[in-house]
Amino acid sequence: MIGLLSRGQAQEAAAEAENGSLEALVKVYGRKGLLTSWQLERLKKGEVQGFFFGNYKVLFHLAEGTFARVYRGVNKDTGQSVAIKVLRQRFSSDPVAVNLFHKEAEAGMKLSHPNIIEILDFGETDKQHYIIMEFLEGANLRDFLRIRPKISAPDTLPLMIGLSKGLRYSFEHGVTHRDIKGTNALISNA
Repeated sequence: MIGLLSRGQAQEAAAEAENGSLEALVKVYGRKGLLTSWQLERLKKGEVQGFFFGNYKVLFHLAEGTFARVYRGVNKDTGQSVAIKVLRQRFSSDPVAVNLFHKEAEAGMKLSHPNIIEILDFGETDKQHYIIMEFLEGANLRDFLRIRPKISAPDTLPLMIGLSKGLRYSFEHGVTHRDIKGTNALISNA
């Protein structure tokens, strides 16, 4: 099954499927956590690409913007959780957009700071350009403010100091963030 499952996992699931129907098999995949609901929905639609980027497997969709979609993924070898940013198809044939996307990745890989998401890798798979980033469990600032619309100054201060430190470090290392907005400021649960 296009590499999402090992042969053993597929055989085990088939043996557990009550009547051997596709519906029963899908239930087993979901119940056992072998495939995510996002993966199953794509497979039901007949989609067989976009599940892997380099050595990383996509688990589900997280967010999207004008130029890219972001997915939660996992390193196939280490199991490390990652975020996978994929340039939208409509920009993949635009050399300027692709160049900017790759420059973003290269610039980000030079940065190492606790207030900046780490860029781990980037590349191209099946004419789709991607950036592999550290996965941060938490929320973006826009969503956080929807949940907590009134935040006291003492609670706000550490958030703004962290954001400022990250931006300062980036600027001092010659990298300017081109899209500062609430959805690009992440707040860790930790």
